[in-house]
Amino acid sequence: MKIYHYTDLNGLKGIIESGSLWATNFSFLNDSNELTHGMNCLENALQYLRDDFNPKTLKSSNRH
Repeated sequence: MKIYHYTDLNGLKGIIESGSLWATNFSFLNDSNELTHGMNCLENALQYLRDDFNPKTLKSSNRH
């Protein structure tokens, strides 16, 4: 699954330099479907991570 963020080069530079990505209050969105779409993307990403989660790999990678 891919998540896209549309920005210009200055925005990309700011994201990289700050190490953060900000989101806006959903009540200020131009399209009311943006919130629903975003929530669906988040739900799909979490489902993907859950399906791909392997506790054995996690345990073995934490050994030092």
